[in-house]
Amino acid sequence: NRMRDLPQSRRMREIAQESALFGRRSFQEHANRATRSLVGMVLEYFSHTEYRPNTYQIEKDRFVFFGLIRCREWMVIPAGIIIQFCYGSVYAWSIFNAPINKSLEPDPNRSGAEITFYIALGVLGFTGAIFGPWIESSHPRKSGTIGMLVFYSGHLTTALALFVRRMSLLYFGYGFVAGFGLGIGYVSTIEAVSKWWPKARGAAAGCAVMGFGGGSLAFSYINKLLIQHTNLPATFFILGSVNFVVMMFCLQFIAPPPPGLNLDGIPMVNGKDRIRLRGEDCEAEEGKKLNNIHSLAASLPAVKMPLAEALRSRDFWLLYVAFMTNIVFCLVVLSNLPSMISRLFGNESKAAKDPPIPAYIAVSIEGGFNMFGRVMVGLLSDNIGRKATFLIL
Repeated sequence: NRMRDLPQSRRMREIAQESALFGRRSFQEHANRATRSLVGMVLEYFSHTEYRPNTYQIEKDRFVFFGLIRCREWMVIPAGIIIQFCYGSVYAWSIFNAPINKSLEPDPNRSGAEITFYIALGVLGFTGAIFGPWIESSHPRKSGTIGMLVFYSGHLTTALALFVRRMSLLYFGYGFVAGFGLGIGYVSTIEAVSKWWPKARGAAAGCAVMGFGGGSLAFSYINKLLIQHTNLPATFFILGSVNFVVMMFCLQFIAPPPPGLNLDGIPMVNGKDRIRLRGEDCEAEEGKKLNNIHSLAASLPAVKMPLAEALRSRDFWLLYVAFMTNIVFCLVVLSNLPSMISRLFGNESKAAKDPPIPAYIAVSIEGGFNMFGRVMVGLLSDNIGRKATFLIL
């Protein structure tokens, strides 16, 4: 009997081994298929960034401010500047460092408020990168409203954190929540403004982000006055509420351009004549009509680069390193400008004395040059090209 059972036992072991091997192979195949599916979904998400409105939405976008005013291309510029101005209040964060550290840190030699600024700007960049395709494929008023609401929620959470005196809640409220709203609102505003001006994208985007730089110019004074006349929780409640009302009003003037104003980010016609799409025709300012827009677009060098190809390109990573280096140095200075002035020229220097200028004035001066540089670089890039502008910088 044992001799008869031996081949059967061996056969059962072989079947069990084959089943286990099949199971491992099946699991690996399912895992590989799931990985390919996930990668495909990510590439699909980052490859389609066009806003595709229906006929009703196109007609609706011809009017702004609750359908009362006919939309004009110049309207997005002041609206974008003011919205970016409100978001630019984050650049005046350094004014809060000393009061917050004094209120929340029991040890006077410790400081933690500066970290909030780093978190907020880091989340801004991460949010813009992850949600960029969704922002571009959505109505700018929709994404702008979501960004504004989250940014306001971050201010309310910050006010609560300062009221209960919790540094961790401050990091979450202003760093993560407000930074998340800041990323969505910042990108959606610039994207909406630049699409209206396909032949002057640098100047249009520069004008919009001029407001972001101007935020530090004005809010350094505003923050100082609010801290002097109220407490810290009330300061963030007031700032958030006023920014909310102002941005809500300005968002009513933000609308996407009509389809065909530009194709794939490239002007339809090179030259001085601005061309607009009207139905199936393309009309120049002189009154000349160019029929068959598709043949016109076909003669231009359409540039489309999928994400996978962009990530493998040398130019992408060179630009990434250049931007990263620039912004890291900028943020380190911005977040510590008042303390740097005090340590180098003020009460904390070797020869203790009053600094030559108050810290809030120094932040305002930095904001003024920041605002001026954003506009001038945008104008310069439209005239001499992006690469030449980068070389000059």
